Amino acid sequence: MISQNQTGIHFQDENLEFISFDEKGLSKSRNRALENGKAELGLIADDDVAFCENFDAKIKKAFQEFPDADIITFKILTPTGENYKNYPESSFKHTRKSIYTVSSVEIVFKLERLKKLELSLMNDLAWGFLSKWGRNHFFKRRNE
Repeated sequence: MISQNQTGIHFQDENLEFISFDEKGLSKSRNRALENGKAELGLIADDDVAFCENFDAKIKKAFQEFPDADIITFKILTPTGENYKNYPESSFKHTRKSIYTVSSVEIVFKLERLKKLELSLMNDLAWGFLSKWGRNHFFKRRNE
């Protein structure tokens, strides 16, 4: 877990590591999470995200069904239980066009694979203006 604007706090137990940084920026905090993550899979969640029952089993099952996938997207629901967007009825492989509709809270990724590929989230705020879904963040190679 990454927290911004709180300096010097670091906590760790067997299930959770909490690290704080004195910096601002959504992409910065998410990239810090990518850099410091140690789990097999990673997901991006904000403090207002609630997870459905058995979400972890659903994620693991998806990666078993698609073992070659490095990133899998999932649908999200509104607080009233409605689909947040119009989602396809069944699984599909994203295209260059469809990937632009994905929000960061919809993705789960193989953390070590992203590290090996040296991917990070873009810091360019302009990307958010390209999407009708708000400030989406897309992966890029580090130092590009």
